Amino acid sequence: MLYDRAQQPGKAAPQFERVVALTPNNPQAWDYLALSLEPLGEFERAEQAYKKGLEVNRGPQFDYFLDYNFGRFLMKRNRLEEAAAHLDRAVALAPHTRAVYYERAKLREKLGRYQQARQDAEKALSLPDPAGIILDLQVYYQLARIYSRLGEKDLAAKYRKLAETSKVPLASRMLGGR
Repeated sequence: MLYDRAQQPGKAAPQFERVVALTPNNPQAWDYLALSLEPLGEFERAEQAYKKGLEVNRGPQFDYFLDYNFGRFLMKRNRLEEAAAHLDRAVALAPHTRAVYYERAKLREKLGRYQQARQDAEKALSLPDPAGIILDLQVYYQLARIYSRLGEKDLAAKYRKLAETSKVPLASRMLGGR
């Protein structure tokens, strides 16, 4: 976890491989392994890790974000219909989480489902994100694009202006003022 937090996937992946060898029924370990393999370009192994995590994702170690992470992975691989199933499940599993709606809105936008994308983006904006995973700024830009595609010029301009005037939180603010 230390290597993961330090964004050192080359060091994190072998450690997570050891964890899954010791605890093969730990879905979160498989999720973290997959997330570590992705930036290393080991896409086939990452996909296998996601799938293994989904196979064992039950009981007290249930990972509510495994479908979210796998859906994002599939979307990056341009496997949009497969991604949709996982992101739909992610929304069902974590309905109070901004990130799941934001990612599903991105997917729906790619698929040309702009009304559905708008609904997800508006829902994402309505949810708090205290960890700062998905910033208001990101959702504003997303909504500006979506409303532009829907021909809603005034709403597109509103969100474009909000995006332009938004401030990105400083790292010191995100760390409680340190």
